[in-house]
Amino acid sequence: MTESKSDKDFDLWKANGFYEATKKDLDGAKSDAANVQKDFDEVKATYDQAMAKLNQAKADTQQAQDKLNSLKSNLSDLQNADENATKAAQALTDATTKLTQAKKSADDLATKLVEVKATLAEKETALTTAKSVLAKIEKEAAAKEVVKKAEEEAKKATEEKAEHTNFYKAGNDKLIDSKGQVMSSDYTVKENKVYDAKGEFVGVVSSKVESRVVAHAIAKVESKENTTSNSNVNSAIASSSNAFSTYAPKHAEAHTVKAGSVLPTTGSHDTNLAGVIGLALASVGSLLGLASSKKKNLR
Repeated sequence: MTESKSDKDFDLWKANGFYEATKKDLDGAKSDAANVQKDFDEVKATYDQAMAKLNQAKADTQQAQDKLNSLKSNLSDLQNADENATKAAQALTDATTKLTQAKKSADDLATKLVEVKATLAEKETALTTAKSVLAKIEKEAAAKEVVKKAEEEAKKATEEKAEHTNFYKAGNDKLIDSKGQVMSSDYTVKENKVYDAKGEFVGVVSSKVESRVVAHAIAKVESKENTTSNSNVNSAIASSSNAFSTYAPKHAEAHTVKAGSVLPTTGSHDTNLAGVIGLALASVGSLLGLASSKKKNLR
């Protein structure tokens, strides 16, 4: 089943509404994507710093371990020397303390690194999602722009067609198209432009009739209106005449009303009515005369 014009108008109206909403969403998505990218860059920088510190801590730990091993070797050689043994023991204690601190720092940095990696993964996911949404909205916005442009072109083409579509006035209030068809009363004319029942501009009123079909249609409408007008006048005359008619007895003689006793006919409704009234009064008078004559005969 083909889609009706009202359905298409509704679809176009709906597309215009979604176009503005989609444009607003597009701007918001672009802003969100920029914010996510900024957060991602900050987390990445923190991650890189933490990794550098961890590597340095590992290097310090290895250096301390090497020094501790060296001191242990020296301590073994100097066990018989009290002064050197004391120094070596102190150096060993210091090295052990430093190694413990280095290990703790390395553990802390490793824990932080795990957290940073998790945050980084979340930001990467958010960034990917934002980019996907942005691409989708940009695609929808482009589609809505195409629909809007097509709608504007269709409207322009419709108006251009209407400017070259002629209608003609006939009789009192009739409108005829270029095919000689009488339009319904839903069609209206404003500033010489014709609008259909939906209020859409469909043509212009032209006073120059170049088609025999149109000319015949106009003549037919005006002839019908004249016939209807004359019929209404005749009906009024007949109705008035009946209002003044009386019953005539069978024995009554035919009475002819002279032409001079009837008011002249001028073509207007009032004159015709006066003539009918005069004729009725003459007929009544004639009947009254007959009745009087009959009474005399009876006497």
